[in-house]
Amino acid sequence: MYRVLVADDEQMMRDAMRLMISRIPNFQVVHSVGSGEEAVECCRRDPIDIVFLDMEMVGMSGIEACKRIHKYHPDISIYMVSVCRDFEFARGVLRSAAQEYLSKPIAFSTLRALLEEFAKYHQGTAQQINLLSRCLNQHDFRGMYYAVPELVRQICVDKDQRRLTECFFQMGESLLGLVPGLNPDGAACERLFPINEIFARNSKSWEMWLFDVMNYVFQQAAVSRCEILEDVFRFINLRIKGDLSLAVITRACNISQGYLSRLFQQYLSMSVMEYLHIRKLALAKMYLIFTNMSTADVAFRLGYSESNYFSKVFKRYENVTAHEYRKRHAADILANE
Repeated sequence: MYRVLVADDEQMMRDAMRLMISRIPNFQVVHSVGSGEEAVECCRRDPIDIVFLDMEMVGMSGIEACKRIHKYHPDISIYMVSVCRDFEFARGVLRSAAQEYLSKPIAFSTLRALLEEFAKYHQGTAQQINLLSRCLNQHDFRGMYYAVPELVRQICVDKDQRRLTECFFQMGESLLGLVPGLNPDGAACERLFPINEIFARNSKSWEMWLFDVMNYVFQQAAVSRCEILEDVFRFINLRIKGDLSLAVITRACNISQGYLSRLFQQYLSMSVMEYLHIRKLALAKMYLIFTNMSTADVAFRLGYSESNYFSKVFKRYENVTAHEYRKRHAADILANE
């Protein structure tokens, strides 16, 4: 059941919204308030999925309430409601973190279509989060690596850049929340993993972004159980583009090779070198798509001394050559521009 808050300084409007929403399956109005201050407090105190905010309430305006709610609870979907029909004004409101702008009076058919689309969309996102959560719980880093591209493809069926960005950041907040204490304020994702507006226009950038989020989640989950891994991951993160080996890592972090190998098997279900290959391949795919670097240059940029060895590693994990990968996905990006 999705929990809805309605904030409007007109009692009649609140009653009408409550009645209409009660007729839509899986949605329930849990709070009906008359001010922006009350709306912010309810969202602070209770779990809320959707907020309908009157834009022009007395006291704290709906716009200000929207900004405050979104700042601390970016996962809440907010819809602004007003008698104003000025499109430019409405567009300005949308930039304040609202999902959408609705004009009063709201027809039942409009409200039903909006909420049904919300339910469909969030059900799909929930399934995707559950899949990545299972990978984390099963310490299946390899499974996560292969799951991410398909999940991103499914999400990017929606071509609206603003909705995509919001969806991925909301997903990121949920994924960070899988590790206790990692996202205490519910607003860490955009701070930790910002994305350039230009790169956010294509699915391959989001693929790398989601992989980075999950890599961080896997690392922090492992560190929460074994603190010695904090130094190991810090060293790897700093040197991932260099010539890394098990011996180099263990020597720098003062840990035995056998012990580190057992820890990686325990928390990532793979060897240290396989983890390094996957991290490097995630970067390699971005170089192949977004730069004109040759395969040899990509290999050397990522610390592989022999381009033939890099090519073998790439094909082993991706089932295509680096050249074939570049040709296929660069064409996809051009077709979608």
